[in-house]
Amino acid sequence: VDWFIPHQVGPTLLNEWCAQLGIARDKLLHTFAETANMSAVNIPHILDVNLSAGRIQPGDRLLFFAPGAGVHLAAMLWQV
Repeated sequence: VDWFIPHQVGPTLLNEWCAQLGIARDKLLHTFAETANMSAVNIPHILDVNLSAGRIQPGDRLLFFAPGAGVHLAAMLWQV
């Protein structure tokens, strides 16, 4: 995984998810400091900001992660 793009509930959970999934913190992409939790728009916004900035490159593997309340979870691995 080149980049980890989770739903950004809060900074504590962002760090915890990296630790639990064994993903280095420098692979985490988020915009929490600028936008906080924007609900369903978090992941598309993070993707747009980082594509526009040129951070995400062709061939990169992106892990999208969207946990929810209760027992549901969505994750998807893309290669750009």
